[in-house]
Amino acid sequence: MQRYWYPLPTLTYTHRVPGVWANLELQREVQMASKARNIVFGSIGVAGFMVIASILDMVVGMPFGSQMVLDIMFILAGALTIYMGISCLKEIR
Repeated sequence: MQRYWYPLPTLTYTHRVPGVWANLELQREVQMASKARNIVFGSIGVAGFMVIASILDMVVGMPFGSQMVLDIMFILAGALTIYMGISCLKEIR
């Protein structure tokens, strides 16, 4: 590995090099935050749909064939996923 006498511009070196590299890193952080937020919103939506479908199955017996143990496990898994998604959204903010 060759050593250079001048510092190479990398993303880990941005706190010392103002300008373009710092701006790119800030844009990358904003993009990652928005992507993570969208993923969390998507998982909360899917978990909510799963909980609603399980409750509907317990009441009507339509989507899954009204297996009570499966419905309860789906409701618990969906509630846990929603709780973790809300917690993650609080951390992102």
